[in-house]
Amino acid sequence: MVVVLPPCRCCCCCMGGRHGQCEQQHREQQEQQQQQQQQQQQQRQQEQQQQQEQQQQQEQQQQQEQGRQQDGGSGEVCCPHCRSRSTCGEMCGMAERVCAWLQQQQVGVVNVAGPRESEQPGMTRAARCFTAALLLRWLQLKETT
Repeated sequence: MVVVLPPCRCCCCCMGGRHGQCEQQHREQQEQQQQQQQQQQQQRQQEQQQQQEQQQQQEQQQQQEQGRQQDGGSGEVCCPHCRSRSTCGEMCGMAERVCAWLQQQQVGVVNVAGPRESEQPGMTRAARCFTAALLLRWLQLKETT
């Protein structure tokens, strides 16, 4: 009885009686392709993880920057100007910038707890003046828009 093996799908080397060798080569090629695909998937996963980590770092930086902007309060804003005895015009300019920031952030309500006592003389008075001017200007801008 003669057994005829079917020819390989990709080449005609099986016709010469080398069917076993051809199948082994095909298996090796398939294994190599699978390994390459696995490596590519691992690379993609690593890239995705790196991108996620970068996004998280950027978000944390943005949150920290926003926290710095909001945590300082009027006392921190006024402190350098109290020391240098700045003019009223400079304080008004700062109030304008803060008002612009409030509008940009679309702040609807401002809760003011009042300036805290400071060890520096005149700080509380300066903080109150700045906060009052700021809030008046902000309310005027809010009413006109």
